[in-house]
Amino acid sequence: ENLLSRWLFNRLDSFVAKRADIILNSTASDEELRRGKTKAKMFVIPSLCPPVEESNFNPRTGHSIVYLGALERRFGVEELMRAMPLILKAVPDAFLNIIGSGPDRHYLGWFMEEESAFWSIRFHGFLPDEGAGALLSKMRVGVAPYVGKQPTLDSGKIRHYSAYGVPTVISEDAPEMVALVDKFQCGQACPPEPEQIAEAVIAMLTDDVAYLHALE
Repeated sequence: ENLLSRWLFNRLDSFVAKRADIILNSTASDEELRRGKTKAKMFVIPSLCPPVEESNFNPRTGHSIVYLGALERRFGVEELMRAMPLILKAVPDAFLNIIGSGPDRHYLGWFMEEESAFWSIRFHGFLPDEGAGALLSKMRVGVAPYVGKQPTLDSGKIRHYSAYGVPTVISEDAPEMVALVDKFQCGQACPPEPEQIAEAVIAMLTDDVAYLHALE
């Protein structure tokens, strides 16, 4: 990961926060991160990350990939983003939709700009259930790329994907979730490295037999 970019961002954010009178945060997690850095009045305004309207969003439904959840290192969003250039070599019109917010949102935005696949990734921010559901219903595959052996996890991500008929590519680092996916035959597991994530996602995007099997 680009530690220099993250360090520079945190230094700049601290510098500005200490000198601000009012800070508008797009999420509660952003507000919590800045709370010890400033005496400024802080407000959370979710509309800074507005839902995407149908009229101005083309989800490219045929080869659309989705990540739904918190933007934190242990949830593997960066690994999924690193997998995108590999996915695009096999599926040039693949498109990754990231729904959620969290402490690594700004770093991931900077990281995305450095990646050759930046044009194939879109951050939607936090969406209410109705907005998230509208997007999920158009997706081909959902990814849960957890990194590092995970403690007990909420199965919400898997349940959301399954509820909208989206098969899941799940990291082997989350054995409880893998067992759930296996039990309901709603996806497949893979190691949480970009190469393996890409291989599993490409199979779901291009192999109709594997895709339909995951939907049974």
